[in-house]
Amino acid sequence: MRDNEDEYYDMVAGAAQKKKSDKAARFEAIATARRDERVVEATSLGPDGKRQITYQIQKNKGLAPRRKKEVRNPRVKKRMMYEDKQKKLKTIKAVYKGGEGKGGYQGEMSGIKTGLVKSVKL
Repeated sequence: MRDNEDEYYDMVAGAAQKKKSDKAARFEAIATARRDERVVEATSLGPDGKRQITYQIQKNKGLAPRRKKEVRNPRVKKRMMYEDKQKKLKTIKAVYKGGEGKGGYQGEMSGIKTGLVKSVKL
């Protein structure tokens, strides 16, 4: 009876140890591949006997450059592009920026403040 228990314990402990060692080996293989800048996943066969595609092939995200935050918001991106075009236009030709209203200069509209002193006493 004691031998049966020992065999069962050894079987369970062996399975757990094998699972741990497989996991460690896989992690080490991926770490080594990352250092070499390439990751090769093991292929598996589907029910029809053909190789299944990998997650990387399925998602196919490709190489995407780092983008600015403005690019993620289309409205802001268009606004920024418009501002850039306005700046370019100002360097090419004269652009009207406003001026006197209709009827020409009409004096100080807000009035002159008689009590205001902006000088500094020494």
